[in-house]
Amino acid sequence: MHRELRVILFMLLCIFCMDSADINASIQQGDKEITHIYFGNYWQSDGIKKEPIEWSVYGIHENLAYLESSKILEYMVYDDTWCGKSTWATSSCRQWLNNRFLYDAFDEDERNIINRVLQDKYRKQDLSTVYLSGGFDSITIKATNYALRKYPGISPYVYWITNGWIQSECRKTAYCNPWNPVSPPGVFVGYRSKYEGYKGNTLTIRNELFGIRPAIYIDISKGGWKPSRFERKNPETNKIEHYKIEYADKQDDVGVETIDSEYINQAKEALEMEIDGRSLEYKIKKPSVKITKKSRAKAIIRWKTDDSTSYDLWYSTSKKFAKKKTKKIKLTKTKYIIKKLKKKKKYYVKVRGKLKVDRISANGRWSKVRVFKRK
Repeated sequence: MHRELRVILFMLLCIFCMDSADINASIQQGDKEITHIYFGNYWQSDGIKKEPIEWSVYGIHENLAYLESSKILEYMVYDDTWCGKSTWATSSCRQWLNNRFLYDAFDEDERNIINRVLQDKYRKQDLSTVYLSGGFDSITIKATNYALRKYPGISPYVYWITNGWIQSECRKTAYCNPWNPVSPPGVFVGYRSKYEGYKGNTLTIRNELFGIRPAIYIDISKGGWKPSRFERKNPETNKIEHYKIEYADKQDDVGVETIDSEYINQAKEALEMEIDGRSLEYKIKKPSVKITKKSRAKAIIRWKTDDSTSYDLWYSTSKKFAKKKTKKIKLTKTKYIIKKLKKKKKYYVKVRGKLKVDRISANGRWSKVRVFKRK
């Protein structure tokens, strides 16, 4: 059912992008229907040794094959800027796919086999596009150990949504809906912020993490790939059987064919796993400032730490923090000592948290103004 739906989606794409020729959903070799191939190498079990990347074959037009990686190869945010500024053209996801991944996963000969992505506008110039984890058609994709390295505890299985739902070409702003697989997209991709808590004193900044499943087009007539899985009809039972091909060495062209038990076990395991999303979240709280030791010409200012990457501390002899009477201090710690205090002079202090991560920056609420006088 799922495979048939994917083939239909691919055919619709090809009608738009190609001539109206026949589309095959797999590579035929005698009585074998090749459904997966090895092409390129990337870190998967660990970050030490690269392993062959397995790709699902989802459509072939003449010699041009459309492939999607069989596993989630990385976890990352779609874009590292504010959601209102997020586009495919400038997204960090696209930069990774068409720069770092392209050169980490493929050598020069392999890159020459990869064709440009057959989609309009921005993606015409790309050699790789992406599928994002989320909810779509209840398909589960397993992530590699290497992809999970940054986020221990996250489910190794994720749902995903097709890049057809990322409306960056026409609307220029990317968005998706990773929470509800049946509703149309509506959540902008990128960092979002809102105030929460009592009277909105805590600024929460959030960005969704996605399992990255690259998709490419290659010319299969140029070689450079090897079959990894295939289907074959058993003439005695008239049932389709799944086989896996294992190679002793990645240089070998001939492998050992065995029954693909992983195909069945993975589907069963995915049904038993708890699958949920993951997001990056930062909370900038309104500081609660405490002042101690208001004698000996100094005062110690303290507040509790949060997810802020830095803090602004202003102190002044002016209640309205007039420019000429105000000192503005930038800090990374949650303690500051004000020195050389004047006797019997009132001082006003306020603090706010700041966040600088990726391509975003944000300021939290100012604390309540604290007033003190040197004894």
